[in-house]
Amino acid sequence: MTFLFPERLWFLFLLLIPLIIHLFDFRKTIKAYFPHIRILRELTEKTKREQTLKRWILFAIRFLAFAFIILAFCMPVRKNEISNIASGDKLLIAIDNSLSMRYQSGSYTLLQQAKNSAKEAINNQSASTLIGIMPLSSTIKPNFHLKNESTQFIDSISYSPSFIDQCKTIFHTLNNSTAKSIILFSDFQKSDFPSDFFQLLDSINANIYLMPIEAPKINNISIDSVFLGSPVVVKNSQGSLYVKLNNNSDIAEDGVKIEVYLNNKSVGSVVTNLPANTQTTEEISFPIGENNYLTGKVSTVDNGYDFDNNLFFSILIPSDIRVYHCYENDYKTLIPNIFIGDSLFNYQKINLDALTNTNGQPAFYILESLNNISPDAFNNLLKKVQEGSAAFIVPPTNNANYLNSLLSKININIGNALDEQSLRIENISFSLPFFKGMFTSPPRDYDYPLVNKYYHLSKSIGNNLLSLTNGDPFLKQINYGKGYIYIVASPLQKEFTSLVQHQLFVPILLQMAFSSTQAMDLYYFTNQSAGIPLPINISANGDVLENNKSIYLIDPINNTSYIPYITQGERAMLFFNNAIQRAEIYNLTIGDDKIPIAFNYPRNESRPIFWTRNELDSLTKNSTNITIGRYPITYGGSNIAVNPSKLPLWILFIILTIALLITEIILLRIWKNRI
Repeated sequence: MTFLFPERLWFLFLLLIPLIIHLFDFRKTIKAYFPHIRILRELTEKTKREQTLKRWILFAIRFLAFAFIILAFCMPVRKNEISNIASGDKLLIAIDNSLSMRYQSGSYTLLQQAKNSAKEAINNQSASTLIGIMPLSSTIKPNFHLKNESTQFIDSISYSPSFIDQCKTIFHTLNNSTAKSIILFSDFQKSDFPSDFFQLLDSINANIYLMPIEAPKINNISIDSVFLGSPVVVKNSQGSLYVKLNNNSDIAEDGVKIEVYLNNKSVGSVVTNLPANTQTTEEISFPIGENNYLTGKVSTVDNGYDFDNNLFFSILIPSDIRVYHCYENDYKTLIPNIFIGDSLFNYQKINLDALTNTNGQPAFYILESLNNISPDAFNNLLKKVQEGSAAFIVPPTNNANYLNSLLSKININIGNALDEQSLRIENISFSLPFFKGMFTSPPRDYDYPLVNKYYHLSKSIGNNLLSLTNGDPFLKQINYGKGYIYIVASPLQKEFTSLVQHQLFVPILLQMAFSSTQAMDLYYFTNQSAGIPLPINISANGDVLENNKSIYLIDPINNTSYIPYITQGERAMLFFNNAIQRAEIYNLTIGDDKIPIAFNYPRNESRPIFWTRNELDSLTKNSTNITIGRYPITYGGSNIAVNPSKLPLWILFIILTIALLITEIILLRIWKNRI
């Protein structure tokens, strides 16, 4: 044992004063003798000895009580709990400001509790310690300040959504901080702190103190995602939105209301029940008007986190759909009659060589019974499909060897020769999203189209939209990147199939065209790492748009703007590099055009699962520099840092003092009138 303030031991000499008073009895006594009192004198001597003993016992109790008080003020510590630090050593305090820290526990949020604990830690440091404050969302090397200047930096910390690979960024920032000691306040949610993060901490050349901010049991419901019921939204019609809802708790939630808002007005709702730890998908219908864009949000209410109770979205309603049709000049086709004259479509017949010259906007490409396709043209088509276009491939009338070799690159197989058995198209997969909204009810007793000759399509990949009576697929839908590839098993000439003359053909072809129109996603996340495609027909050269058009993202609430980074390419991609910090619908301004884009908080923190104290102890048991649940306290000019592993000795001395005083009170009551 040693003392942090040994100079205060001089106060022990004050104990001589009560000792002197006790040893010297200054009361003057007078002896008076009486006859025949021998027995009384013996009794008096015995009583006097007892009183003297009792007084010495009370004196010892008081003496020790005052001695322990003095020793407590000298701050005794165990020698194995102290370490010397140099004047001006750096202490870094890192505070978790992720969205899960918004949870209200009692009178304070978890973040406010972390801030209060951080301020207490600062107060327990010596005036010579340099202190740095770092929110975990920061990627900047922290600055260090004197103790009395640090508190203001804690108050300025606000919430920030987590970003991709945040734990690695946190590690690099902590590792480059040059601090000798690091105190980390966090709820240690498992989604933000994977187990290997603590292995990374072990490699930092600093003493690390992990301070868990413990939250009570959290029952959280989150809106996970939304998607449209059909590939395209048409003006002046009825749309449907599918909402995926998660119950991230161990108890069932009944009567959960989900509501859809368009332009801040409720347009539909549904009430559902959620068993524990389950997910459900609900459909909500909404009206579509004349506007080119629809903006809104899906909302719910629960007692858990609030950041995942709303999900904003923006829907592009296309003014026209580009249709590029490739076919041989001597080939007769009825497809142009479907699109020409309809203001919704911009139809063009193009040569195969012109395929590479089409603009970067998503479009519907039809390759109908071409005798040959060059690999370069086909690869360019695949690139466009990956970016959101749709392609309809009709095989040739003779030999499909060249087509099979091209499709094999994307694991699609088509037979080389025609099968000439006569069959019917009999099975329609009405349950697939492709057919959503195409029919008010599935048709019955249909006179299905005939098929006289067809190629065999691979059964193992994609969705079978139409199947023959023998089970062979006739029309397939294959997801490829952000777009779709549709392949039909036979040419569309009358001698091969009667599909073109059938009432099914037009709605199916239109639905294929519609599937190319959703160029932008309904929403993006604030931690979006992938690029956002520029939603208008304009290209970029480096980080400058053609015609020197300006581009920036406007926050309509705070009236602030963000300038995105633009990648070079045929189709410009936008990157915001974690600059978006708040979920909302923003306006992307490009010259005179304003395009709404919805950003939402990431859902990786929606599941309230945290590392417990025991789990943290287990994860760091082999670490030489990580301590759980306590941090160093530095004292005065001695610059001694204390890392208490047991009950502090000064508290033990205070407890002993109180125990001795209580003992004295009890003895005085027992010995009343006997001293």
